[in-house]
Amino acid sequence: GGEILPTNESPGRIVTNGASRANRSSPFGNSGLVITVNPLTLDWPGASPMPPADDEANLALRALDFQDHWERLAFEATDRSYRVPAQRAPDYLAGRRSDGQLDTSYPLGGGWADVRSLIPKEVGAALAAALPMLEKKFAGFAGPQSLITAPETRASAPIRIVRDPITRQAVQTAQLYPVGEGAGYAGGIISAAVDGIKTADAVMARFAPPK
Repeated sequence: GGEILPTNESPGRIVTNGASRANRSSPFGNSGLVITVNPLTLDWPGASPMPPADDEANLALRALDFQDHWERLAFEATDRSYRVPAQRAPDYLAGRRSDGQLDTSYPLGGGWADVRSLIPKEVGAALAAALPMLEKKFAGFAGPQSLITAPETRASAPIRIVRDPITRQAVQTAQLYPVGEGAGYAGGIISAAVDGIKTADAVMARFAPPK
């Protein structure tokens, strides 16, 4: 059992993530499907010109603009209501809009939308290829009760807050400890947890009382 949750930090955007309570008692499940995109091929309406491949700083900033475009598009898709765009998996695969009652764990509710139009073409194609394969492995994964909601655009930050490898403090801000996905040091729950543990060890070692 799990829940889909809003994680946008700014108005006018929809960003999702998922969580599960300790006893897994929710009637819903949640599964995030992570699809990699190549920063050198990113394109979207109104995109800025592509910087050179070795211009890492501007490539990272352009990736943030890429995220922002799809998050704003999702917000517009449900009448600027902060309801999450949703579509039944079979309807997504068939290219038709869903209708009827929409039940979702998202606390702000959901609205029927053409999800494929709210994600990059390469992501939409990858999702369309993956869903039938997942259905074969896990019956019902892409069945009539399966909902696709979007977007989850923050699996890992495209910009890294640079830190000292020993103290693990940010190089430009003392006593700031960047950790996990948001700081650009992890790409999932397990790697973020490990990164946090290592930083906690460094903090405890620094402030441990003298023996």
